[in-house]
Parts: sequence; C-alpha cells; structure tokens
Amino acid sequence: MSYDYRNIGTPTNHSGTLTGAMFLLTPGGQVRFIHNDVRMINNALYDKVHAGKIIQQVVNAQPSLVQFQIVEVQGQQHKFAWINVAFELLQSKIDPASGKRVERIQVDPATGQPILNHMAVVLVRISPQTQGANAPMGGTGWLVDTYELDTNTLPAIATDPSL
Repeated sequence: MSYDYRNIGTPTNHSGTLTGAMFLLTPGGQVRFIHNDVRMINNALYDKVHAGKIIQQVVNAQPSLVQFQIVEVQGQQHKFAWINVAFELLQSKIDPASGKRVERIQVDPATGQPILNHMAVVLVRISPQTQGANAPMGGTGWLVDTYELDTNTLPAIATDPSL
C-alpha cells in the first residue's frame, strides 16, 4: 500500500515501490500478484501515481492474529496464520487547484474522518532452511499465501503454498 512516484519503474516494467513486497509472497503468491493485483495488471494505478506525483505511506499499522490453523493441503500439513493489519494512509500529492504539494492522512470525503483500512493476510509457515540463501528477510519462516484489502471475511487459502 506504500508507494512513491519517484520509484515505480516504467509503464512497461512496474518495479520499485509498486513491487517492493513481492519477495514476501510464496512463489504461487508472486504469480497471483502479477496476474491479479491492481499494481501489476494494467497501468491505471501507475498512471495515477505518476501523474499525481503521489507518495503514499502506511502509518499507524496495528497487526493482530485472527486465526491460526494447521491445514492439510495436497496431503501435507501446513501451518497458516490469518493476520489483520489495520492502518491509515498518509498521502502526499500535488493539489490540482494550487499546484502545491499537500500531505495528509487519507480521509473519507463524506465524513472528513480518517479512513481505517484493513489488510487481511494469510501467512504460511515455510521453514527458513528450505527458502535458500536469499530467503526473505533472512528467513522469517513465514510467507504471504494471499491477501485482501478491506474485506469483511477472512481470505481462503489460495493454493498449495509450494506453488
């Protein structure tokens, strides 16, 4: 959810802050991200961020464990943790009326109150020893299977975590 117009790649090769957290996804999660996430599937978000010179940062993140479960997937036991991360977004962008940079917490236009977003994340336990020499964050042992933004239900396990 954080991105910076100065580091988003090009229209034909999104990178930088648009793809900065991909290393935390399972291999299957990386494939789903490339095919389904609004940061990758077309240039709509890229164009908006680039044209508006938008810098967006997650602030006041509050993670909480919602559920932990051992699930058999394709004949193997896997540990899954469902995490909810509540957060606000600090946005810095050019005001079209004045041409000046404006920074503020994202607010609901109808109420004027800060918007509290929720990212629901399904983590899967992947032994650091099996993640290789370039394991994410030195081998945390947990990777993102799937995620959903501002959902009222817990996301389902997306697929076999090894895919």
